[in-house]
Amino acid sequence: MKKLMIVLAAFTVACAANAASFVWGNASYDYTDKDGNALTTGTAFLYLGTVTASATGFDVSGATLLASGGFDDTQWAYGNIDADNLSSSDALANTTAGQSYTLILVDSSVSTLENFEGYYAMQTGTSTENSIPGATVTKYAEFVSFDPISTTSAMAAAPEPTSGLLMLLGMAGLALRRRRA
Repeated sequence: MKKLMIVLAAFTVACAANAASFVWGNASYDYTDKDGNALTTGTAFLYLGTVTASATGFDVSGATLLASGGFDDTQWAYGNIDADNLSSSDALANTTAGQSYTLILVDSSVSTLENFEGYYAMQTGTSTENSIPGATVTKYAEFVSFDPISTTSAMAAAPEPTSGLLMLLGMAGLALRRRRA
Protein backbone atom coordinates (compact mmCIF):
# COMPACT_ATOMS: atom_id res chain seq x y z
CA MET A 1 0.00 0.00 0.00
CA LYS A 2 2.87 2.34 0.84
CA LYS A 3 4.40 1.84 -2.60
CA LEU A 4 1.06 2.54 -4.25
CA MET A 5 0.72 5.80 -2.32
CA ILE A 6 4.24 6.86 -3.34
CA VAL A 7 3.50 6.14 -7.01
CA LEU A 8 0.21 8.05 -6.79
CA ALA A 9 1.94 11.04 -5.16
CA ALA A 10 4.66 11.03 -7.84
CA PHE A 11 2.03 10.90 -10.57
CA THR A 12 0.13 13.82 -9.03
CA VAL A 13 3.30 15.91 -8.79
CA ALA A 14 4.21 15.07 -12.41
CA CYS A 15 0.75 16.13 -13.63
CA ALA A 16 0.90 19.36 -11.66
CA ALA A 17 4.37 20.10 -13.00
CA ASN A 18 3.16 19.71 -16.59
CA ALA A 19 0.28 22.15 -16.29
CA ALA A 20 1.43 25.55 -17.51
CA SER A 21 0.03 28.89 -16.36
CA PHE A 22 -1.43 31.45 -18.72
CA VAL A 23 -3.62 34.51 -19.17
CA TRP A 24 -6.06 34.63 -22.03
CA GLY A 25 -8.84 36.56 -23.66
CA ASN A 26 -9.56 39.81 -25.40
CA ALA A 27 -8.63 43.11 -23.76
CA SER A 28 -9.74 45.55 -26.46
CA TYR A 29 -12.58 46.92 -24.30
CA ASP A 30 -14.60 47.15 -27.54
CA TYR A 31 -17.12 44.31 -27.95
CA THR A 32 -20.12 44.72 -30.23
CA ASP A 33 -22.89 42.48 -31.46
CA LYS A 34 -24.25 42.25 -35.01
CA ASP A 35 -26.27 45.44 -34.49
CA GLY A 36 -23.34 47.48 -33.13
CA ASN A 37 -24.51 47.34 -29.50
CA ALA A 38 -22.16 46.56 -26.60
CA LEU A 39 -21.80 42.80 -26.09
CA THR A 40 -21.19 41.74 -22.48
CA THR A 41 -23.27 38.55 -22.37
CA GLY A 42 -21.31 36.25 -24.69
CA THR A 43 -18.87 33.43 -24.11
CA ALA A 44 -15.21 33.28 -25.12
CA PHE A 45 -13.32 30.08 -25.96
CA LEU A 46 -9.53 29.74 -26.15
CA TYR A 47 -8.13 26.98 -28.37
CA LEU A 48 -4.48 26.10 -28.68
CA GLY A 49 -4.04 25.66 -32.44
CA THR A 50 -6.13 26.72 -35.40
CA VAL A 51 -9.92 26.53 -35.55
CA THR A 52 -11.86 27.02 -38.77
CA ALA A 53 -15.53 27.82 -39.24
CA SER A 54 -18.12 27.19 -41.92
CA ALA A 55 -21.72 28.30 -42.21
CA THR A 56 -22.82 25.30 -40.12
CA GLY A 57 -20.11 24.61 -37.53
CA PHE A 58 -16.63 24.97 -36.10
CA ASP A 59 -13.83 22.55 -36.99
CA VAL A 60 -11.79 22.15 -33.81
CA SER A 61 -10.11 18.90 -34.86
CA GLY A 62 -6.70 20.57 -35.11
CA ALA A 63 -6.96 22.44 -31.81
CA THR A 64 -7.22 21.83 -28.07
CA LEU A 65 -9.63 23.71 -25.80
CA LEU A 66 -7.66 25.44 -23.04
CA ALA A 67 -10.32 27.60 -21.41
CA SER A 68 -13.71 29.20 -21.77
CA GLY A 69 -15.48 31.93 -19.89
CA GLY A 70 -17.77 34.87 -19.95
CA PHE A 71 -17.38 38.60 -19.62
CA ASP A 72 -15.39 39.91 -16.62
CA ASP A 73 -16.80 43.34 -15.79
CA THR A 74 -14.00 44.10 -13.26
CA GLN A 75 -11.37 43.79 -16.02
CA TRP A 76 -13.84 44.75 -18.79
CA ALA A 77 -12.57 41.82 -20.83
CA TYR A 78 -13.51 38.39 -22.03
CA GLY A 79 -11.43 35.60 -20.51
CA ASN A 80 -8.87 35.93 -17.72
CA ILE A 81 -6.34 38.69 -18.38
CA ASP A 82 -5.37 39.07 -14.69
CA ALA A 83 -1.71 38.06 -14.18
CA ASP A 84 -2.32 37.96 -10.41
CA ASN A 85 -4.84 35.14 -10.94
CA LEU A 86 -3.32 32.89 -13.62
CA SER A 87 -5.27 30.15 -15.38
CA SER A 88 -3.74 26.71 -15.91
CA SER A 89 -4.46 23.68 -18.04
CA ASP A 90 -2.95 20.22 -18.36
CA ALA A 91 -3.36 20.64 -22.12
CA LEU A 92 -0.77 23.45 -22.13
CA ALA A 93 2.68 21.88 -21.73
CA ASN A 94 4.84 25.02 -21.66
CA THR A 95 4.81 28.80 -21.62
CA THR A 96 7.12 29.41 -24.59
CA ALA A 97 6.31 32.21 -27.01
CA GLY A 98 5.04 31.57 -30.52
CA GLN A 99 2.24 29.07 -29.81
CA SER A 100 -0.66 29.62 -32.20
CA TYR A 101 -4.09 30.09 -30.71
CA THR A 102 -7.67 30.85 -31.73
CA LEU A 103 -10.01 32.98 -29.64
CA ILE A 104 -13.72 32.59 -30.42
CA LEU A 105 -16.38 34.91 -29.02
CA VAL A 106 -20.01 33.88 -29.41
CA ASP A 107 -23.01 36.10 -28.75
CA SER A 108 -24.68 33.86 -26.16
CA SER A 109 -23.93 32.14 -22.89
CA VAL A 110 -23.04 28.57 -23.91
CA SER A 111 -20.75 25.91 -22.46
CA THR A 112 -19.68 24.35 -25.76
CA LEU A 113 -19.43 25.22 -29.46
CA GLU A 114 -21.12 21.97 -30.47
CA ASN A 115 -24.35 22.71 -32.39
CA PHE A 116 -23.86 26.46 -31.89
CA GLU A 117 -26.30 28.73 -33.71
CA GLY A 118 -25.82 32.49 -33.67
CA TYR A 119 -23.24 35.17 -34.29
CA TYR A 120 -19.54 34.84 -33.53
CA ALA A 121 -16.11 36.38 -34.06
CA MET A 122 -12.78 34.56 -34.37
CA GLN A 123 -9.31 35.91 -33.72
CA THR A 124 -6.02 34.11 -34.20
CA GLY A 125 -2.62 34.95 -32.84
CA THR A 126 0.60 33.69 -31.32
CA SER A 127 1.43 33.63 -27.65
CA THR A 128 4.07 35.58 -25.79
CA GLU A 129 5.91 34.53 -22.64
CA ASN A 130 5.86 36.80 -19.62
CA SER A 131 7.07 36.48 -16.06
CA ILE A 132 6.17 37.69 -12.60
CA PRO A 133 9.32 38.76 -10.74
CA GLY A 134 9.93 37.71 -7.17
CA ALA A 135 11.98 35.32 -5.07
CA THR A 136 10.78 32.63 -7.46
CA VAL A 137 10.15 33.92 -10.98
CA THR A 138 6.82 32.68 -12.33
CA LYS A 139 6.62 32.34 -16.11
CA TYR A 140 3.31 32.30 -17.91
CA ALA A 141 2.00 32.29 -21.47
CA GLU A 142 -0.09 35.17 -22.72
CA PHE A 143 -2.89 34.46 -25.21
CA VAL A 144 -4.39 37.95 -25.28
CA SER A 145 -5.73 39.93 -28.23
CA PHE A 146 -6.21 43.68 -28.11
CA ASP A 147 -8.18 43.92 -31.38
CA PRO A 148 -11.84 45.04 -31.23
CA ILE A 149 -14.39 42.24 -31.60
CA SER A 150 -17.67 42.42 -33.51
CA THR A 151 -19.81 39.28 -33.69
CA THR A 152 -20.99 39.69 -37.26
CA SER A 153 -20.39 36.21 -38.71
CA ALA A 154 -23.47 33.98 -38.55
CA MET A 155 -23.74 30.25 -38.05
CA ALA A 156 -26.80 28.02 -38.36
CA ALA A 157 -27.00 24.40 -37.28
CA ALA A 158 -26.75 21.82 -40.02
CA PRO A 159 -29.95 19.88 -40.53
CA GLU A 160 -29.91 16.32 -39.27
CA PRO A 161 -29.23 13.76 -42.01
CA THR A 162 -32.36 11.85 -41.02
CA SER A 163 -34.47 15.00 -41.41
CA GLY A 164 -33.17 15.44 -44.94
CA LEU A 165 -33.90 11.81 -45.77
CA LEU A 166 -37.43 12.04 -44.38
CA MET A 167 -38.10 15.18 -46.40
CA LEU A 168 -36.77 13.43 -49.51
CA LEU A 169 -39.01 10.40 -48.92
CA GLY A 170 -42.01 12.65 -48.33
CA MET A 171 -41.42 14.54 -51.56
CA ALA A 172 -41.00 11.25 -53.45
CA GLY A 173 -44.28 10.00 -51.96
CA LEU A 174 -46.05 13.17 -53.08
CA ALA A 175 -44.59 12.85 -56.57
CA LEU A 176 -45.77 9.21 -56.87
CA ARG A 177 -49.22 10.10 -55.56
CA ARG A 178 -49.55 12.95 -58.05
CA ARG A 179 -48.51 10.70 -60.93
CA ARG A 180 -51.30 8.20 -60.22
CA ALA A 181 -54.04 10.83 -60.14
